[in-house]
Amino acid sequence: MASNDPVKGLKAKIHRSERYGTVQRIYTIKDQFKGKDPKALATAFLKLHALDLGLDPELRGLRFEMVRKSIMGMHVMFQQFADGKPVSGAWVRVDVSPAGELLGLQNGAMPVERLMGLRALKPKEITVARAKAIARKAVSAGRIVVEGSERVVWPVKGKPHEAWKLMLRTGNPTGLWRMYIDATNGTILGKRNTMKRAWAQVFDPTPVAALDNTRLDPDKEVPPGAYRRVELQGLDGSGYLDGEHVSTKPTKERVRRTDGEFIFSRTRKAFREVMAYHHIDAAARHLIELGFEGLFKKPMKLKVHGYRADNSEYDPGRRMIIFGTGGVDDAEDAEVILHEYGHAIQDAQVRWFGESDECGAMGEGFGDFFAASFFHDRKPARMRPTVFNWNAISYSKKNPPHERRLDLKLNFKRDWADEVHDDGQIWSACLWELRALLGQRRAERIVIGSHHLCMRDSTFADGAHAVLTANERLYGNRNRKAIRAVFERRSVLDPV
Repeated sequence: MASNDPVKGLKAKIHRSERYGTVQRIYTIKDQFKGKDPKALATAFLKLHALDLGLDPELRGLRFEMVRKSIMGMHVMFQQFADGKPVSGAWVRVDVSPAGELLGLQNGAMPVERLMGLRALKPKEITVARAKAIARKAVSAGRIVVEGSERVVWPVKGKPHEAWKLMLRTGNPTGLWRMYIDATNGTILGKRNTMKRAWAQVFDPTPVAALDNTRLDPDKEVPPGAYRRVELQGLDGSGYLDGEHVSTKPTKERVRRTDGEFIFSRTRKAFREVMAYHHIDAAARHLIELGFEGLFKKPMKLKVHGYRADNSEYDPGRRMIIFGTGGVDDAEDAEVILHEYGHAIQDAQVRWFGESDECGAMGEGFGDFFAASFFHDRKPARMRPTVFNWNAISYSKKNPPHERRLDLKLNFKRDWADEVHDDGQIWSACLWELRALLGQRRAERIVIGSHHLCMRDSTFADGAHAVLTANERLYGNRNRKAIRAVFERRSVLDPV
């Protein structure tokens, strides 16, 4: 867990490995570490804190691999080696801002003392041919091709093992297997099919939008045309809805399909679980495409059948989204799903985002904006500025049925109501204007990037200035006057 325990006097938040006790993550660094060369800066920082990181003081066994650039800056990557062999999965990443300031560190290396005994081993070695034969027998498929082999060190429960790492591509069924064979005795230390194909049918985003029909009865099954067949991405092969970005593990009576067929209608509880998994996974991949890679360190946890009330929420304490089942089940409406994910995004960027009335309203407004922007092209034009068309159909007298709009002519000074969802419409209206002004991609990058510049209790004015700063950093201040005018028209900022 995160703590403030000292690391050579470093002023920062740290997280220690439960298995090794070494520092696994450093973030919120308050000391000034700055340099023009990100590799040199990262190397110096690692040497300074090598003892706490479980590394050799001279970084022997740690090899520089690359500097990866992203929207957030530069990420200096190092691979750990032992006895000349890569320690599989043991990477160290140092994050540096575009201005050359050290932002944080992720440490996946094994402590060097655990690797010492490895060099003393003199086993009777399994040949690569023997390892391939063992691997072939461990996979059931009509066609198997070994595409690669490498001698590595593979950690198992904190202990290093000399191993052969093999990649096997299979047909009938299709698969891409990564397998580790113990080089001393031929034991299979680990295997995983990295190619997971699974199919589902979902509402995308709602049956109201898909059919352009506002008279659907939520108490009855919907026409087949309301569903869309999709491929579920990133599943781990367990048969459960557990993947790279999402896990429904907290959900009771989880669905499990070993054949990859998650085809359900809305009459089945499993349908809501599939909906939540698919849409949050798709949104997570969208964030990565926008440049926000590494925002979440673990898959987002979902409790799909959480409340009997018509309400869903993101729980920042457990970092979990909980969906309500009152009225139309919330997880049947993809815009509700992405609205709640919006809160999770902000919490990942600024812990406990929304600790004031205005910041809370910014959170609600962003959630609506993120959902509406993401599904914009999949909705009829008249529904695009509205959200929750399916969830609201049982009670809304509006046409189209909806919970909130993003195109209202609201003004911060005139229309503030002291109700977080109503006031969120002021903020979402600003963001919706920005989308029309800048286009989806640029607006989303600026808006989401601006959260990194906010505090957990920021005001609307703080948020507007953060948007302007994000635009300056990402796009060199293009359209600054037009962006500022959006906030001035709604009295979020005073005219200058």
